[in-house]
Amino acid sequence: MAFVLLAAAIAAPAVAQQIPPELMEKLRERGQSGLDSQDPAQALEESRLKREGQLTNQTNLLGQTAGKEPKALSTLEVIYNSRLGFFEEEARRRWRERAYQFDDLERRERMLNQQVRERQQAQSGAVPGNFPMQSGAAQVARAKGGNREREQRLEVEQVRAEFATPEPLRQYGYDMLDYPKQFPGGLSGRLPDDYRLGIGDELVVTLYGNENDTQTLQVDREGRLVLPDLGPVTAAGRELGTVRDEVEQLVGNKLVGTEVLLSVGAPRLVSAYVLGDVTRPGQYELSSFADILDALSVAGGVKKTGSLRRIIVDDGTRRRSFDLYDILAGRQTDSLRLTDGMRIIVPPIGPTVAVAGAVVRPAIYELAPGAATSAADEMLAMAGGSVLARGSRMLVKRVSPEGGETMRYLSGAEARLQPSDILLLQLRSQATMGQFELAGAVYSPGIRSIDEYGFLSKALEGGQALKPDAYLPFALLKRKDPETLATVMRAVNLAAVLKGETDVRLRSWDELVVLNETAVDFMGSEPVKLTIDQPNDPGNCESLEVLAKRVREAETERFATTFRSAFFTSQGMAEQDSGAAALSGQMDRSIISDRQTGEIACPDLFEDRPDLLAFALEYATAISGAVRQPGIYPFAYETSLAGTIAVAGGLSLNANRKLVELSLYERKAGQGIDVDRRKVDLTETDPKSVAVSPGSSVRVTALRSDQEPGTVLLTGEFERPGVYTIKRGETLLELIGRAGGLTSRAYPYGAVFTRESVRDQRRESLKRTAREMDTALTLAAIKGNVDGEALTAARRLSNTLSSADITGRMVVDAEPEVLARDPIANISLEPGDTLHMPRRPTTVQVAGDVLNPGSFRHREGKSVRDYLKEAGGLQTTAEKGRIFVVKANGEATPVSMSIWSFREQTIPPGTTIVVPMDVTPVQYLEIAGTIADIFGNLALSVASVATVTN
Repeated sequence: MAFVLLAAAIAAPAVAQQIPPELMEKLRERGQSGLDSQDPAQALEESRLKREGQLTNQTNLLGQTAGKEPKALSTLEVIYNSRLGFFEEEARRRWRERAYQFDDLERRERMLNQQVRERQQAQSGAVPGNFPMQSGAAQVARAKGGNREREQRLEVEQVRAEFATPEPLRQYGYDMLDYPKQFPGGLSGRLPDDYRLGIGDELVVTLYGNENDTQTLQVDREGRLVLPDLGPVTAAGRELGTVRDEVEQLVGNKLVGTEVLLSVGAPRLVSAYVLGDVTRPGQYELSSFADILDALSVAGGVKKTGSLRRIIVDDGTRRRSFDLYDILAGRQTDSLRLTDGMRIIVPPIGPTVAVAGAVVRPAIYELAPGAATSAADEMLAMAGGSVLARGSRMLVKRVSPEGGETMRYLSGAEARLQPSDILLLQLRSQATMGQFELAGAVYSPGIRSIDEYGFLSKALEGGQALKPDAYLPFALLKRKDPETLATVMRAVNLAAVLKGETDVRLRSWDELVVLNETAVDFMGSEPVKLTIDQPNDPGNCESLEVLAKRVREAETERFATTFRSAFFTSQGMAEQDSGAAALSGQMDRSIISDRQTGEIACPDLFEDRPDLLAFALEYATAISGAVRQPGIYPFAYETSLAGTIAVAGGLSLNANRKLVELSLYERKAGQGIDVDRRKVDLTETDPKSVAVSPGSSVRVTALRSDQEPGTVLLTGEFERPGVYTIKRGETLLELIGRAGGLTSRAYPYGAVFTRESVRDQRRESLKRTAREMDTALTLAAIKGNVDGEALTAARRLSNTLSSADITGRMVVDAEPEVLARDPIANISLEPGDTLHMPRRPTTVQVAGDVLNPGSFRHREGKSVRDYLKEAGGLQTTAEKGRIFVVKANGEATPVSMSIWSFREQTIPPGTTIVVPMDVTPVQYLEIAGTIADIFGNLALSVASVATVTN
């Protein structure tokens, strides 16, 4: 069980509520390293190498200190930490760190992939899809800003984890004795008067006055300080101050007018033995000023198997025990100076207990010498006491005689700890009472005091606490059920709360989540609808994964409103009258983006609370038709039709107020759900009097308009060329008349008419043909009966088909007189049509395998033979049987050059005569035969190839 952590982990919720300045500094440093300063493709490759561990100098995303190795744990420390569950918790923490790193790398790679795609699209000039795309800068801004708040919170968690990394429980006091191997020899400062002199001490005697002299003298083996002309003074075993007073008195008596200064020049060295559980036991010579702590430090410190509380000191005259805890705790200042021949013995460590939890100094402590137990209050005081002044309790984790562990509650001053106990200091309750939280589209999200506000209306501060994009008809209130303590979700109408129509008394641990426009738009987006329709592929958002799980587990009616609305919104208001779309200019905002960028930008509100999306969709109302912002909108409870339409931006200009269709969702207790279909005339019925319940559908019909949503372009020889709007069923003749008719130079026979639908059909036909060719090529390559050169040629032909530029041209007759008398030729126009009227040409083009291809002057009555003759005649490689002409209106007809053909074709101006080359003499015949084997099951006629060529 990992219910016990160290002090930082236990006390953090009650002690630290704000981000420390050092964390913000870390965040600011990380914010300087953006992605725009590096080539996206190079940065993407580096990110992938970093994920695979191939970069030797890769940076740790959590900012861990390089080269800082943790100290090894002793056996005793390992046992205590294992009992506390430290290693399991540390493993989970490191796993989270790695997860943070991979999350950062994946997020970085998604953004880099986005930038790479945008650069490729910008270089090629191609925009995928038929939807209007946003600019590259706008998409990058959306990709960076879509989850910015969540990414910043994740970054704060990572940096906080670096600063709040838990430390294992260690034995108290041993790290304080981890000094250098050698004791420093030099001394500085004035020696105290109580310094006791000994044999070998060197003293400096300075005379000034009538006599001026400086001499360095040493205490001899007899323990005397022999002063020239003054006699000996006993020094060994006496204090420095006492000897100084005697020397001054002696000088004053024998040398009148002379003063004396006495100081220690070089102290003597003493020999001491350090034995037992120390790192380097042995004999050491140290200064006479050294004490027991200095001796232990020179010996490398006490090993963690040795005792700090029962150190034996033997100076030859007596043997006593020394407790280092008294010095470490400041209860004893004298640490016993060394004497020559002193022995310091460190015995094995005695019984121990551990103190952990919300204490100032959690550690493993040794019990006092000779004590079988210890008072819990004394051990708590030794650990520095509690980090909190109140609200904590003591628990003890004790090893039973059978080897198991038990947990007991300790109370009272008489509570005792036994060896190997673990004393835990915990908060009596981790819960913070009297608080609630505001989140989402509010200016200051975070914790609030219930005592200050009390009711939801006061917490909203009259709407001042809400951001401008806050969605008022629906908000989530999460709270604890008082009986079961389970978390329950409740829908709240903030608009009604602000109007004073209702209010909610706040409870401890309540959380109010206010939706914004981005979250509401996402509810009606294509990824959400695809998840409801295909719950086995929810995408890369946690909220969508939870939604998919709810769809698989729950009945279909739970999200029926969103599912039924998928058709009209995914078609971009196709259910609306096309005239309405033209006038309003609106598209479903949530659909123009997600699938085109390859990534789904899930709002932070739903990602941080994955259950919120599914909960909000249960209250969704579908609004379609002639409104400004059709889509899916959640409502906390029954709302008027006026309020429902207002949320969708109101009626568009072409809305039919006489016909609003309602599909009202009515729940009947014990009888299921009924759908009441109703038609409302807003000119006779007040929309405020019509109630719309959550789960209903509202469709505002549009006034029928003869206006088409698109335009037609006229260019060339018209009296008034330009862009024209058209009405339904408007014909080509009517439009030519609106353009003032044709000029005198117009050539109607060569008019070029293009249509979008024709171009799309031909493009799709070519793609389908290319796919069939690729399939046939693959099968032929598997069989192995294809020549490599033939396969390459066929592949080239397939690529040509798939990338062919299609104009969508239709052969039409644009002569007004012909159109007036032939209703079939007078076609109806469609949005996107173009008509170019050229000037009347005066030449005929001859191209292909002729001696002199070029343009030749047109003359009435000239035949194909005449123009070919003017071009120098046919080449020897020309294929006479495949000559054809392409007339100015786009018609292509073959020409028979046989002597048996007596009919000559009329060649109008602007015609092109094409003479193909006969490729049979070349090796193409073998290639063509091989390709023919490849396409044996394909119905590709010569006519279809001619269509592709055109």
